[in-house]
Amino acid sequence: MSEKGDCHPPRFIGALFRTRELRLLLFFGGLLFGTHPAVRAEVRSHVLWPPPGAIVNDTVVVRWTATYSGGDVGGDTRFGVLRNFENIDGIKASGNPPGGDPPPDSTVPVTGPGSTHLWNTREVPDGIWHPNIFIREGNAAGDDYDGDTEGPEVLVDNTPPWITEMDLTGWDGLPFVQGKPGDTARIEARVAAQGAPLDTTSVLLTLPNGTTMLMGDTGNYGDRFANDSVFTAIFTLSDSPTGTYQITVTVRDTFPTMPVSNIRTASEGFFLDNDTATILYITTTDPDTIYRNGQTITFQVFADTNASGPGESGLTVTANFLNVDDRYIQNAEVFSDDGSGTYTVRYTISLNNTLPNGNDSRIIVRVEDAVGNFDTEIWLVSLDNSGPTMDSLVISDLQIGTDSAFDQLLNDND
Repeated sequence: MSEKGDCHPPRFIGALFRTRELRLLLFFGGLLFGTHPAVRAEVRSHVLWPPPGAIVNDTVVVRWTATYSGGDVGGDTRFGVLRNFENIDGIKASGNPPGGDPPPDSTVPVTGPGSTHLWNTREVPDGIWHPNIFIREGNAAGDDYDGDTEGPEVLVDNTPPWITEMDLTGWDGLPFVQGKPGDTARIEARVAAQGAPLDTTSVLLTLPNGTTMLMGDTGNYGDRFANDSVFTAIFTLSDSPTGTYQITVTVRDTFPTMPVSNIRTASEGFFLDNDTATILYITTTDPDTIYRNGQTITFQVFADTNASGPGESGLTVTANFLNVDDRYIQNAEVFSDDGSGTYTVRYTISLNNTLPNGNDSRIIVRVEDAVGNFDTEIWLVSLDNSGPTMDSLVISDLQIGTDSAFDQLLNDND
């Protein structure tokens, strides 16, 4: 016993308190009587991808990591998205927003292998969202879920850029609704980005034959102004059968974190006329084809595209009369269309025409359709302004026997 009496326990008792066995005894005793300090198991997830500020669309691979404390290894794992600390149904997330327990109907089991989940962003409206991973603290039904304390803020954009206006014009600037092979046309498309930036290097024009062309906004190659969001291309109509064709403009957006581009297309149509009306024959309606100054030349032209059935109506018919009239003025002739392919042409030769007489003077006849397909033929006429001439004159005395002589002299007896 110590000099100071019995106020202190023996030294072996203090040694007992320092043993591992005693510490375990006290711990389990605390479990029985509730006197131990609270030790809470906790699991915390952290989304690694997509990063904050990302623009995402379509199906995104969400990657995460998880940390555990309090001896927990985590249980059921679910995925959910929050907007302004709310889930997609507008219900506030419990716990410390934006983490905490999500309502069960706002999450889905994770779908990817390992620490990944395939997020179909088309299931939520475009806008700002916070993807979160929620992991149950154990496997018991009553255990809580813990989530990312701050799911990354990302922009969901599944809307492609807009093509707000398209103009298809000819080289003359007029609307291009029909043309023929070899004609040149210009297409302009005004484009507006939605959320993600427009991919300006992939604004494409697809022609009817499948050929693609890059449209530009550089102020060159037919583009009127640079960087005005109006993209332009100039193309030439290929030699294709007559019919209606479409050209298509394709625009897309792009961002490094987007799995795919959002794509929009718009089309414009035009009619390709590859049928040339042919002059099948020319015939006169005059007694002959010999004319003089002041007379009207009249003939008929029959034109058709397939040489069967009725002819082609609606053509423009012209004829050049310079070889029969040096005072001819272009388009001074008059033509009429009977609606079945027969065209009557009339032209009156000038009275002061000075061209010499001639046979087989060439008149060039031309028929042309609305897009410029044409055909020409030659009609031959003769110009004769000379009139009749008297080569000789013989005077005969018809009263022979009544004169004293047949002297071919006219006197009062004749």
